[in-house]
Amino acid sequence: MEIIDLKSKIRQNLPKFPTTERPQTSSSMKEQLLNWPEFHKSQKIAFYQSLNDEICLDFLFECNKQLYLPKYDTEKAIYESAFVANRASLTIGRFGIREPSMACPVAEKNEIDLWLVPALAFDRQGNRLGRGAGFYDRLLQNERGIKAGIIYRHRLIENIPVDSWDIKMNFILTDKEIIKCNNN
Repeated sequence: MEIIDLKSKIRQNLPKFPTTERPQTSSSMKEQLLNWPEFHKSQKIAFYQSLNDEICLDFLFECNKQLYLPKYDTEKAIYESAFVANRASLTIGRFGIREPSMACPVAEKNEIDLWLVPALAFDRQGNRLGRGAGFYDRLLQNERGIKAGIIYRHRLIENIPVDSWDIKMNFILTDKEIIKCNNN
């Protein structure tokens, strides 16, 4: 079976997360991040605006860090990270997800210290299973900042098949643990 087919099969079989647990899980993740030394060392942090099956990180707007979110560039047909001063800097983007407005400046290559990356699943080796479009693989390509996957503990799986272009994480953070991957 080809890697694309294996990934598709994993996506179809992932456990559903009860939405009633989402606030508690986001609160646990907040505690994990705020106590993590890598978070404290980082000044420029890229994160994401969560979908219904992702851990919400909106508490970061209150953390006195320089924040960056993905912004879709329609001319280049790619996502870039752009600085956001506050929630008022956001607008509804291409997929109905809040993203930086056109006025928000795009980050320079290797400017970001810490990338907080969502996924459908991760494994303990730092492999990521996204939604299949490759947006984050292109966004993170050749970036030196620390890459930390953010995931519900029940979406941490045994093994994710990888392609040559898949970007590995340096850490995986669940609502219960921080896993250092051997990709540093």
